[in-house]
Amino acid sequence: MAVSAYKTSMQIPSDITNLILTYLEERQRLTGLNLSLQAFHRRVYAPLLSLNREWRTAVLRRLASECVFTADYPISSSRAIYSYAPELFAPEDYPMGALVRTVTLRLNFEGIADGDVPQLLTSPECPINGFSYATNLNVEIFSSGVIIEDHDEKQVLGYVDDTVSAIRRVLPMAHNISVADNMLYPIVGNKLSAALGYLIQQLLCGSTKSSICYSSYVDDTAKYSGLTSLTHIDYEMIGYSKKHMQIIHQNAMSLQELSIDYKGLGQIFKLVADNSGALITYPRLRCLKLSSVDGLAPSSYPVFEDHMPFPRLIHVDLMVDYPFGDDTLFRGNANSLESLWMVADGRVESYVTGINMSSKAFMEILSQFPSLEKFEASGLTEMPTLLTQLPFLPNLRLIRVLDLGHVPLSISDLITLLQTMTRLCVLSCSGSLNIGGEPNAELGPDLDTLREEYYPFARQLKVLSLWKYGGDFTDLGVNSLTYFLASFAVICPSFYPTPMDPKLAVRFNKSLRLLIDDDMFAKYSKDIRRLLVAKM
Repeated sequence: MAVSAYKTSMQIPSDITNLILTYLEERQRLTGLNLSLQAFHRRVYAPLLSLNREWRTAVLRRLASECVFTADYPISSSRAIYSYAPELFAPEDYPMGALVRTVTLRLNFEGIADGDVPQLLTSPECPINGFSYATNLNVEIFSSGVIIEDHDEKQVLGYVDDTVSAIRRVLPMAHNISVADNMLYPIVGNKLSAALGYLIQQLLCGSTKSSICYSSYVDDTAKYSGLTSLTHIDYEMIGYSKKHMQIIHQNAMSLQELSIDYKGLGQIFKLVADNSGALITYPRLRCLKLSSVDGLAPSSYPVFEDHMPFPRLIHVDLMVDYPFGDDTLFRGNANSLESLWMVADGRVESYVTGINMSSKAFMEILSQFPSLEKFEASGLTEMPTLLTQLPFLPNLRLIRVLDLGHVPLSISDLITLLQTMTRLCVLSCSGSLNIGGEPNAELGPDLDTLREEYYPFARQLKVLSLWKYGGDFTDLGVNSLTYFLASFAVICPSFYPTPMDPKLAVRFNKSLRLLIDDDMFAKYSKDIRRLLVAKM
């Protein structure tokens, strides 16, 4: 990037500089430039640091927006790292305290119990001193090994208070607080375990957003007993545990986001009923993520049709075989759900009565949600089944973003899909492309007929992605991709393909130029030429 052309006196509004930097970062991510993150920063950001004050501030806010400070044991191992590219600048040369917005503290609990961590945090030399504008605080509590209870309880609780007070002093604006309990080694004795629970409660006390991340590796839930108003929980469950599920239940009224990576949950009913069978409602939950290699089975308990456990869900991510015959998860939120991400495989068919295709099962579920605007799915197997259901599902007309996963697709399929889903702006599909034979083959689409019948078609479509990023395309695969996109460009004037990695882009451009020179496509060269990928 040549920055010398800009005058150092040029002032650009901060929102514009941020948009430019966001574009540069997104361009790097999507196009897959063969640069390490550090090399990218040196190539793009380093020149901007010396351009003028506005650009320097904008870049530093990106590169130094987060500081990770590890208060290890022994204290001599403690270290601070500014987020993304510390090699580009010396922290002492810039006003870092005014730039950092997120602070991650990695605290060794043994160092807290011994009094070393609070001593370090209250020291004038502490690296996080002066971060008075940081609003986000992530605290990771860990241990280097088994901690033996040979500490004075009152003294340890005093060190905990000192630690929390020091954190609040140096980070007075931090109100979005997340605590990750990574104590993979047990604490021998109840007193220190209670002190750890007290630390977690004090850290989260008074926060606007209170989040905890924990797992069932260590079977100790007493330290969480006082947590009853969490807004976010991220839980990794290895085997079903009533005690660990109780932590989720006791925060049901306040939870806004819940993520469970589990093995052994078994039934969704365990999430919406406590150990006595009493029903639980999550009135504020907006986002739910369930992930597991195990499938969920339909509830064996009676169906309480008037119980709506998740009435205000907006985003649902299901990386699990969900039993579609059980509507527990989707009951009562049809008018609020906006984004649904699902994964399925052959096992899902056993949960749906009378359904032979995964695609049909998905469509039956989706028909319940009139407000849904985004749908991402993998595991769809039969495009014809999907297409035959579309005309009967008027709710799908509102969807603006659709990811079909690895389902096969033809030009006629795409036309039928877009005729029904009239608001679709972004479509992704990484399955095989059925173009009806090679270029110039008799079974290929009749471009003149397509043009006469459909042009201009689907003007609302802006992005069409028909490949899996990082995929290994054979020459046949590249030609098929080129042929498919060129044929569709003849009738659809508005879409552009998503960015490609440089190697694929070179091969795609070469194949596209050959098509443009072909008699079959020559008359539509203007429509097709816009698909050429710009050089990086």
